[in-house]
Amino acid sequence: MIDPLGPQKRQGSLAPLFVRLTDHEPEVVSEIQPYGFLTPLEVKNSIFEELGNLLNTRATSQHPDQKPYGIMPHFGIENFSIYDGISSVSWPVIATSLEATIRTFEPRLHNPEVQVVSYNSMTQMLNLHITGVIEMGMEKERLSFHININPS
Repeated sequence: MIDPLGPQKRQGSLAPLFVRLTDHEPEVVSEIQPYGFLTPLEVKNSIFEELGNLLNTRATSQHPDQKPYGIMPHFGIENFSIYDGISSVSWPVIATSLEATIRTFEPRLHNPEVQVVSYNSMTQMLNLHITGVIEMGMEKERLSFHININPS
């Protein structure tokens, strides 16, 4: 059987659903090759971009009586303004919550670990170090990067 993606494209993965559904060239009536497959480098960049969107989006509060299972979780992270970003005592709680959010909304990054590295009082941003494992076919690769988020 012939692989419609071609042998040169076996390394990588499908693009996220909303990226595939986006009309990248609205003036073109029919795209020659549909956008939907990412190379390994594009996968890494896509994960970084998606985490930037996720971690800089605030989820609306759920009613306390709602059960956490059986409903769609709210996209984004909770508002961490109740914590003092300057105080490193709050950082493990924030990191644990962010790891759970990443596991829920970015399944391409396996075993995510978040470490709050610093807080910039001028910009009021937390600097995070995020690591995890991505799988592309039979290969696994450790991904590690820094990202800044506003905790409130």
